Amino acid sequence: MTFFRDLSPFRYFSRPEVHGALNVGWLSPFRYCPIGPTTREFRHRLFELCARPQLYHRGYHPCLLGLCKFTPRLFGTTASLNGHAVSLGSGIVIVRGAVDAYVAPNLIYHYVVRHWYRPPKPFIDAVLTSAPVPPIRLNVSRLTSA
Repeated sequence: MTFFRDLSPFRYFSRPEVHGALNVGWLSPFRYCPIGPTTREFRHRLFELCARPQLYHRGYHPCLLGLCKFTPRLFGTTASLNGHAVSLGSGIVIVRGAVDAYVAPNLIYHYVVRHWYRPPKPFIDAVLTSAPVPPIRLNVSRLTSA
């Protein structure tokens, strides 16, 4: 995955919804990333956001941090919370804060939970104050055959 410093201007691609946004969580195995504890509420809200990214990449980007680089995954990194599993590594999350907007790969949830990555405080505050993401509802009737 491409590395960008936290809170640097987002310039990975140009779309109106990310104009003027700041980077968060674009990590690399050979670059410093701050670590530390995060609250359960933050992790739950971050999972909700990462489970429903606003934008998608082509293909999946694997986690290359720690021991993850030795476990190749073809279809993303799986994360779960309260029995709901999602595949991470192909989406981009946009979080709007009071002042700035932030753009992060949806793999950021894995970084926070498994590698103790601690995003910048303005991003954490934006996640905690962002509008709640509606729960995912599957339309089971469309999945069954007639």
